[in-house]
Amino acid sequence: MRVFISYSTKDGKDYARKLNDTLSKRGHDSFFADHDILPSQSIWEVIPKECLNRDLSIFSITPSFKESKGQKEEYLLVLGDHVERMALKSKEVEYRDLFDFYPCLKTYRAEVFDESTFDAVCETVAADLVKLQDIKNTSLKFREKHEDGFLPELSQEGLDAQEIANCLRHLHEGFEEKRQ
Repeated sequence: MRVFISYSTKDGKDYARKLNDTLSKRGHDSFFADHDILPSQSIWEVIPKECLNRDLSIFSITPSFKESKGQKEEYLLVLGDHVERMALKSKEVEYRDLFDFYPCLKTYRAEVFDESTFDAVCETVAADLVKLQDIKNTSLKFREKHEDGFLPELSQEGLDAQEIANCLRHLHEGFEEKRQ
């Protein structure tokens, strides 16, 4: 999965570096500005392109996040473009502080961390993103295999047993292909 990592340079860089390393080890293509922007490049020419060209933006929210102009700009970019977001929140940050700065931080899930739990949180997020990518890939394969492009809608009012069986068969085939 292509991931953008947002952090405050004042106290979030080490957390972002650990997250980047963990995601990279799990096969994700993560963008970590401190590592991926070359000295000859302008930060604010690269960041908007990278931020909007990713599947997910992860915001590492540390105590100095409210002071971080860059993190606020990154958030406004992804909010305006409807990029999926996730928050990793330090236990030191009060939830009420988030409402002032990130009024619409709709996320896949928010994880809370402290220094002693951050490595485990990174591993959990990286593993969950692998699963999420697998689900998205299976869904795309299903759509490609369905010749007419019609995907049946299933509702409580009209469940068609044959369509349900077809959907389950296609999903099963996708998982079987993944195993091989």
